[in-house]
Amino acid sequence: MRKARLITEVLLRLEKRYGKQQPGWPVDPYEFIIWWHCGYPASDAACEKGWSKLQQEVGADPRNLLEARPDRIAAALKPGGMFPELRALRLKEIAMRVEHTFDEDLRSGLGGPLPHARKALNSTRIVSSWNAWRG
Repeated sequence: MRKARLITEVLLRLEKRYGKQQPGWPVDPYEFIIWWHCGYPASDAACEKGWSKLQQEVGADPRNLLEARPDRIAAALKPGGMFPELRALRLKEIAMRVEHTFDEDLRSGLGGPLPHARKALNSTRIVSSWNAWRG
């Protein structure tokens, strides 16, 4: 516990000096998973390029992804790196699972303790198949 207090203290000092930091990616669980798939190899820069173009061209919510043709999604993901066609199919799969399993609201389905959230994500293969594909 002493280490945790020390880390907290250091983080508070850094925040006081540099201001509150903002994440460079979406903080909503569904949007983060989509953002993460927007770039390959995944990096902040690649994911952001694919995410921006996806938002402009298609939209990221489950309904937009399910209604869009895979080639249209792939074209939007191309700035994010390799295998845009495969990533487009993966986004459609994620959108389908989120729509059917979580009624388009992944955040509410992940409530509760961390093991529950992990189990929910793995049971729907939203995260597990991506991890398997990435090796």
